Amino acid sequence: MLFNRYYRALLNYGLKLNADKPLIKDCIQEVYIQIWVSRNKIAKVKNVKSYLYTALRRKIIELSNSRNSRAQRQRVYATENKVKLLNIEQLKIKKELKKIKKKQLKEAIGQLSNRQREAIYLKFFDGFSNDEIAIIMDVNKQSVYNLISNALKRLEAYLK
Repeated sequence: MLFNRYYRALLNYGLKLNADKPLIKDCIQEVYIQIWVSRNKIAKVKNVKSYLYTALRRKIIELSNSRNSRAQRQRVYATENKVKLLNIEQLKIKKELKKIKKKQLKEAIGQLSNRQREAIYLKFFDGFSNDEIAIIMDVNKQSVYNLISNALKRLEAYLK
C-alpha cells in the first residue's frame, strides 16, 4: 500500500535531487526494502510521507556518493534537463505562450542553488510545511525560511 501510494511522488522528488532515473528507482526500492526488513524495529511514524522523503533523500545521497563523482552528477543533471525548443509551426499560439512561460520559470529555477531549488520544490510542489522541510533537509527552521525567501527574491528578479 505504501509503495503504490507514494511511489510516483517519491520518484518525482528524487528526480529533483538527482537526474539519474535508474539510481532514483534503486534508491526508492532500497528504502522500501529497508523498511520491510526493519518493520518490527521502526518506531511509530507520525508523518509517513515526510519519513519516506527523508529516507529517500538520505539514500540518494548515500548511493550517489558511492556511484558518481559530484561533477558527473551535475553533467547528467544539466544534460537531461535542457529545455527543448518549441516547434512554432506545430503548436497553437495559446499552447506556445504557455510553454514559453514554463520555460522561463524552469530557467529561473535553474538559476537557484541546489538547496534553494529543493526547498522550493518541497514547499510549493509537494506542499510540505517549513517544519517538515527542515526535517527532510536536515536543517533548522530559520534556514528553510532563508532558503525560500532568497529563492523567491532570485526568481522574482530573474522573471522581471
